[in-house]
Amino acid sequence: MKGTILNYSTQNQTGEILSEEQLQYTFSITDWFETVQPTIGTTVNFELDANGLVTKITAITQPVFTNVSNTPLQKQQHNEEDNYNMFNWFVKCLKNYANFKDRARRKEYWLFTLVYSLISLGLLIIEIILWSYPIITILFILAMIIPSYSVLARRLHDINKSGWAMFISMIPIVGGIILLVWLCTETKNEDNQWGKPAK
Repeated sequence: MKGTILNYSTQNQTGEILSEEQLQYTFSITDWFETVQPTIGTTVNFELDANGLVTKITAITQPVFTNVSNTPLQKQQHNEEDNYNMFNWFVKCLKNYANFKDRARRKEYWLFTLVYSLISLGLLIIEIILWSYPIITILFILAMIIPSYSVLARRLHDINKSGWAMFISMIPIVGGIILLVWLCTETKNEDNQWGKPAK
């Protein structure tokens, strides 16, 4: 099969390929059969294994552009995200379960938070109606601790703040207000140590 590399994270050593059929596939560096690292915009050949996972990726051509933030491929990816509903954003955050290194736009953070809150509330209401101990709600909240903090860290990265800045909320009253303002701040439209702008 033939496709184009949409993105690649050197930290996670994973990326995505857009096939000629306009399908997206996730790949790992272990499936990259070249001596140089994958580059966004590179045309590649790849195979799918019995489970539908990408394997044996080889480069056909190198990218013809250098300014990644303005490439049609990245714009296409962002356009697809613009069509996401709140559950798509929630699933995206779950896929980035423990990713504390990249960036997340406001929509990603707040829609994840909304779905997380709605599911928690729904589970709690069901368990109250059934007169049962809220064990399922508690387990769900515990399972969401890591993705909640990881998307929070990525949101802060997107406005050029360290993920550790989340602990400013520990300052009584003022800390929580400052953190809320940061979380509502628009994406910084510039590259930083955590990658390209998330929007």
